Amino acid sequence: MSSENKMKSARHGILASLKDGEKTLDDLQAALALPRKQMHDNLNACKKDGLIATRRDDATGLPAYKLTSEGKTRLDGIESGDVVRGRKSRSAIDTSVKPVVEKCKASSTFLSENEAKEQHGLLCVIGDIRRAIGDDTGKVMLSELAETIRRIAGKASQYDEQVRDGEVDNLRGELDKANLTIYSLKRDVRFMYATNQELAANRGKILEAEQARAKKMSLALDNLNADAMRLRSENTALKQLNKDMPGFGAVHEALKASQYIILAPRRKPQKVKSHDRAVSIAMSVARGIYRRAEVFALVPAGKAVRGAEWRA
Repeated sequence: MSSENKMKSARHGILASLKDGEKTLDDLQAALALPRKQMHDNLNACKKDGLIATRRDDATGLPAYKLTSEGKTRLDGIESGDVVRGRKSRSAIDTSVKPVVEKCKASSTFLSENEAKEQHGLLCVIGDIRRAIGDDTGKVMLSELAETIRRIAGKASQYDEQVRDGEVDNLRGELDKANLTIYSLKRDVRFMYATNQELAANRGKILEAEQARAKKMSLALDNLNADAMRLRSENTALKQLNKDMPGFGAVHEALKASQYIILAPRRKPQKVKSHDRAVSIAMSVARGIYRRAEVFALVPAGKAVRGAEWRA
């Protein structure tokens, strides 16, 4: 059976099921036993042709379907023997099937109205199936026809399983990609956490080093302030001493500019101009075998020049 004929038969079943009233997708699928994808395709085709209308069920929120006026006209055409397709019509049941339909109609007096309609609809579907497989004259027995239908249904079921397997494989692939993405994100988060921990530790070390440096600088500043205070105090004392003892300042300046002489046992006297140099030499001699040395400051008291002149 071609795909077009399959869809036509399925649409006939949908229209016949909706004749009794509004139904949901689950109701239609239970009544027609069609795969869900095929049911969706046929419902969309019927909706596109204006044969059915849809709305949201107030209780469940799921879509519910009902026949439109065009759909009722199409269904009446099927049941009366003519199928309306677009703006054209054709015989829905061939002459070989019409006698059976008439017989069914004639025997409907023994059936309820709904049973007669259902039997009539089934005969219409059988006629469509015969025509689809090329049995316009009804030569194929019903058992053979049922076997053909079962074989086609088996192939359709196998195709649906293959489609489902393909969809499952695609979903597994997407899931693997998602898991890989999640793993990468977790790894990045761990790396960022470790980096933050390292930065926090480094910040602590830097803070400690800065605090130690600040403490050292504060101590050096305190020493400088102490030295400055000492120098200011000494300067004040020198000023006061020079005021109380005139000339002391000149002597003090002379002392700063004088030479030094180092005397030690069995050594020649040695003169140096630097106080620190004199102390260094004396300490070096004292650490030797003589164990002592003396340092004297040479203070200039005056100078005699030719002509018997003395200059202080």
